[in-house]
Amino acid sequence: MQGQEVITAQEVLFRQQGELIHVETITRGIDVEEGGYMWRGELRLWDNEILMGWYAAADGAVRSKGTMYFVLHPHGVSMKGRWVGLSYDGEIMTGWGAIGKNEEDARALIEELKRDPAAAKALETAMS
Repeated sequence: MQGQEVITAQEVLFRQQGELIHVETITRGIDVEEGGYMWRGELRLWDNEILMGWYAAADGAVRSKGTMYFVLHPHGVSMKGRWVGLSYDGEIMTGWGAIGKNEEDARALIEELKRDPAAAKALETAMS
């Protein structure tokens, strides 16, 4: 699936303790055969606007793990950013990430990132 766009929508559970947020998927998003997996991780809130952290596959044999960087909406209703990580086959991958109140909101945020010329250039540079 290298070089091919894959958009996965997953429900995520957040548990916050001060500036630390524990993150865990509660749905897989896409079938295992298509690359779907469950994951968990942590995010730390910085200056009430930036979330930085890590994720790792929660499925036994899946090796995927990496980092996350999100910018929080000023009213806290959504966040958008990027993930970088190791795929199941050892390749370093990156892509957009967004969290909204529902799947429709999250997909709209991803489309917004894809249309932003500066964001598209940054992703292109990161992948070259």
